[in-house]
Amino acid sequence: MSTFDILVRVTAGLAAGVTASGCGSVECGANTIEKDNVCVAEAADPGTQCGPGTVYNATSGRCENGTFADGGGLCGPNTTLVIDDAGVRFCVGTGGSTDCSQPLPCPAPTGSNNLTLCGRVYNLDDSTPFDDGKPEDGEPYKTIELRVYDPISFVGNPSTAMPLTTAAADSCGRFVITEVSRPTDGFIAVATEDVTDGSNTDQYVQTGIAAPAAGGQTLSGLRAWVFKRSTDQAWSSAAGLSGGTTFGSVGVYIPIFLSGPAVAPLPAGPTAGVTIAPVDTTGNRNPKPMQDYYFTDSAPLSRKTASATPSSTGANGTGLYVNSGLNTFSGVGGAPPSTCWAKDLAAAPVGGAYVQERTAAAEFCQ
Repeated sequence: MSTFDILVRVTAGLAAGVTASGCGSVECGANTIEKDNVCVAEAADPGTQCGPGTVYNATSGRCENGTFADGGGLCGPNTTLVIDDAGVRFCVGTGGSTDCSQPLPCPAPTGSNNLTLCGRVYNLDDSTPFDDGKPEDGEPYKTIELRVYDPISFVGNPSTAMPLTTAAADSCGRFVITEVSRPTDGFIAVATEDVTDGSNTDQYVQTGIAAPAAGGQTLSGLRAWVFKRSTDQAWSSAAGLSGGTTFGSVGVYIPIFLSGPAVAPLPAGPTAGVTIAPVDTTGNRNPKPMQDYYFTDSAPLSRKTASATPSSTGANGTGLYVNSGLNTFSGVGGAPPSTCWAKDLAAAPVGGAYVQERTAAAEFCQ
């Protein structure tokens, strides 16, 4: 037999062996099956049990790395998994060694009547961020929680109002609160208060802000404020409140009048020479000098020394108003030429504080 004949018979025999053995000759590993002589992920509905750190992808029919998939993988230290509007998953910083000056991603709500609320917490006494992300500087972010309210309920009685939801700030004092049910009155409030984890030491006066809100809206760049009990005591003593009474105990409305170029973190500059003015039923602005207080600080972002002496805002553009339920407020004086201060609802909630950044425009002069 020639060498050629031997090669022909061997080749034919191998081909027959492969045909006879079929797919049984392919050895596939766990969680895979043979398909056209290739091992692929087992695709039995509703998917397969993939190995650790992997997830089943129905499009590719394979087990794939799950680092950025729901329920799979871990983000690095001081980061968290975030899913953006396009469904892309990525890790973002939550403080620590990250850059606290960068806001967290603020995804849109999925519910048509829900809201997403995003922003950062600041100290009311000096406008500095409540925390800087550095553990060596202390970690005050662990001592507060953010509470979301219907604002009408909040200003009525902060101590008994039930929050719509609560959330924690990260180590930079930033927050992202998703899928908040929008109150029917068209406004939403966010307040800071001592964390309710059993370690409550009553360090803070519950302090809220509010904003108009439409269903499906994302409210980003919010500035929430922390009002320390120690600051409340200092203000109250300097302003001459007696008998243990403090602004925080009686309830205080804190407008910050803003105009002109921005002074970070505020969107415009604090404005001097403004007197707080409730608006009467005829639309007129009527100051109540027995109920307002102002500051003598010389720095635009400092609120250290309250006083009963001034009759209008100083360099920080801020006032204090007590003994008022829900009412429409505005201001008199200090507005840029041809403008007037906005007329907005506000209140001095008993046992709490309500901070409101106020602006002026020509439309409010009508």
